[in-house]
Amino acid sequence: MQSREPAPITQRTPSIGTISLRNITAYNAHIAGAAVLGLPEAPVTGVSFENFQISFHPDAQADHPVMACDVPSMRHMPVFSQFAQIDGAIDLIVDHKEPSQC
Repeated sequence: MQSREPAPITQRTPSIGTISLRNITAYNAHIAGAAVLGLPEAPVTGVSFENFQISFHPDAQADHPVMACDVPSMRHMPVFSQFAQIDGAIDLIVDHKEPSQC
């Protein structure tokens, strides 16, 4: 997405929706747990999070979560969205350490 300005709706305008992210655990993330960007003229709809947990690396540096124009640098952002309908939440894991593997 190189422009965040609304464009005319045509037969080439995408329609994205009904996306479920379930049973996800991420440790020591740096920028964002999820980045969901729709178009001003065609928002992403029906994105749901269920049992999504994340911890962030305490020394993470801010950066851009996606390659798109006008997306700010960030760090420790559970969900970044623009032009998107999101249901549910991402739960933060307080302990930043990944569990040991047996």
